[in-house]
Amino acid sequence: MGGDNVDELPLAIPDSVPPSASFEAEPRTGSLPLTVQFRDTSLGTIESWLWDFGDGTSSSEQHPLHVYENIGSYNVNLTVTGPKGSDAELKLSYITVTGTGNKYNLTLMPGWNFFTPPKSLSPGSDTAALFGSIETSGHSIFEFPNQTWGWTKVNRDTVLHPVTGYWIYSKNRVDTTLWLDPVSGGKKTVEPGWNAIGSPGIGPVKANDAMSTLGDSWTYLIGYDDSMQKYEDVIIRKGSGIHSDDRLLKSGHGYWLYATGAGDIYAA
Repeated sequence: MGGDNVDELPLAIPDSVPPSASFEAEPRTGSLPLTVQFRDTSLGTIESWLWDFGDGTSSSEQHPLHVYENIGSYNVNLTVTGPKGSDAELKLSYITVTGTGNKYNLTLMPGWNFFTPPKSLSPGSDTAALFGSIETSGHSIFEFPNQTWGWTKVNRDTVLHPVTGYWIYSKNRVDTTLWLDPVSGGKKTVEPGWNAIGSPGIGPVKANDAMSTLGDSWTYLIGYDDSMQKYEDVIIRKGSGIHSDDRLLKSGHGYWLYATGAGDIYAA
């Protein structure tokens, strides 16, 4: 018993482990504004996190809470970094945000489409961001504000107005959803000359009824056949036959209107 007993224990610092990125989120679908809790489930030795939420925003938190404020489907990417390098996981169309209000189905045909929101869109679902997933083959969306007498590119944050004609190119046939304001119908103010308008209502309507608030100050309406990629026969006020103003305007479609005076067209 006389001496000191010393236990020698092996002490070793474990090596760093290369990171392997992974994550989960809840909820993954819902109406806007959609609050999503992201949870990092990555493995390995990790010192930093970088989230890309797919809507132009990012976070360096490990378990971020994020609010999506526009409708659409979003890709989410997480990059994790540690002493042994970096790793990333990308999940395509991982978060889906829908709108609120009354649902309206709009079909885009391959090629150019002349379309309109038939009524005011719900707040938060009323910008060109709702077409963010459309494959446009590099083409911009255009509008023709008659007060400027020229073409204007529509940006992601541009508010889309009711009874207003817009041009969009689609590579494929696409069925997309517009969310209509259940209260506000909206209107389009026209000026003398050519105006890019839309059919005012969620169903077909006779041209003379749709233009009734303009009185005698409208002259011509020219629609565009998206499926045939060509203009339709002109509708003439008090015209007859194929030019009759009893012809139906198609819901969701844009039209060129020639007016001799100013006035308002109201959504039905």
